[in-house]
Amino acid sequence: MKPTTSVDLTAMAAQVPGLVAAHSLRLINAHYANIPDVLLDEGVGIEGAVEVAALTGAPFISLEREEFDAEALLDGEELPDDLIKRARKYQGQLECLNLQWAAQGLTYEWSVGADWREKLSADIARAELETKLASATRAQVETSATDEIIASLVDSPDFRQATQRQRSSVGFAILANRGETDYEAVRQAVNRACHKVDSHVLQTELLLKPKLEELGGELRKTPAWLAATSDIKRHNAAIEYLIEKSGGYRLSPRISDPLMRAARELEEKSAIKIPFPK
Repeated sequence: MKPTTSVDLTAMAAQVPGLVAAHSLRLINAHYANIPDVLLDEGVGIEGAVEVAALTGAPFISLEREEFDAEALLDGEELPDDLIKRARKYQGQLECLNLQWAAQGLTYEWSVGADWREKLSADIARAELETKLASATRAQVETSATDEIIASLVDSPDFRQATQRQRSSVGFAILANRGETDYEAVRQAVNRACHKVDSHVLQTELLLKPKLEELGGELRKTPAWLAATSDIKRHNAAIEYLIEKSGGYRLSPRISDPLMRAARELEEKSAIKIPFPK
């Protein structure tokens, strides 16, 4: 089939008034709100379409011309420059003709479009898909890189052993020393790493809490606890013990304070009381 150009469409549109008059029909501008019940094949041709309208008893027929709006099509799209130039070349040209009519309780439509419009639409759709795929690939690479940064933070002893308040600052310092300069990427990585560590700490504390008496018995036998001469040193001894017990994570006072109390209570129970002489 011969390609249909915008010039061909213009010539067809010019034929319509004469064809409509020849079949004793009227040409009226009308808007059809619903999807047509009957779609005629493009191969019927414009003369055949008008003839069908007359045979179905249509009282009038409507002609709709669609001009190409390149800017509306390109708005917000990231496309190659050559494709944008190609689209703008067709600005204002006739891209489609529609003949519509109603008869016998049905609505009918015959339409024909310029071949360049179909090809242009296919090329734009392909370019959009390639853009989305490239964007998805970049996002995947960025996600993978971020995941590696997060894993490196979580594996860092300094990061694990920092207090909850200090952990974020420690994370920024670690990544700065490694040469990471993308602030937003670093911020997201640090936040996600903090969340992972906080989650692990909470789960570990929940597992250890029922074992406080057993853990207190172990703590009071450690060299750091035995050598402690103040509450601060005993607290540090409890923290060190829990870091070792949890695989290198600094646990919170939610578990370290009860652990200290458990160790003291055990000491008090086992203390040898020497009676005063009478």
